[in-house]
Amino acid sequence: MKKERNSSIEMLRILAMLGIVIMHTNGAVMEHGSGTGFAWTQIENGIFNAGVSIFVLISGYFGIRRSTQKLIELESTVILYAVLSALVGCYFGKAPILSIIKAFIPVSTNCYWFISCYILLMIFSPYINRAIDSMSELQHRQLLLLMSAVFLVAPTVIYYSVLGGGQECYKYASFVFSGVIY
Repeated sequence: MKKERNSSIEMLRILAMLGIVIMHTNGAVMEHGSGTGFAWTQIENGIFNAGVSIFVLISGYFGIRRSTQKLIELESTVILYAVLSALVGCYFGKAPILSIIKAFIPVSTNCYWFISCYILLMIFSPYINRAIDSMSELQHRQLLLLMSAVFLVAPTVIYYSVLGGGQECYKYASFVFSGVIY
């Protein structure tokens, strides 16, 4: 089922991306900061960190569709920037030579977790979409409630995670959850 684009939702997506960029830009301050600046970046990170979830939820709502062309374009773009970044890092002595080799396979080395998650979601999207299409509306709502309880409420309210303590597990689970929202 194709959903019409909504300019308010598109604005929210743009604001989420802006928040993500700001959060990454201020990452160095969080690592080495102190005092008021450090406190502000912690608050800012808490607010803008939601940008990733918002961006993915919007993508999931509109449906993520697999396209070989899009996969190739995305992978090529990521490789280009990963290689350029690794070369600059090696030039300035901030990255090992191995980073250049890993830059040629950034998705499989999880060099950029978001892209790795997004590509995996694109690969699995036809199966996720087919499963959702075969559910009744009630079953879909029940699945969303169950996933919300397990992946959002439990870790937040009672600090319990069925996925363990690893941050990577939450990232992948949020992507699958986002795909199911469609």
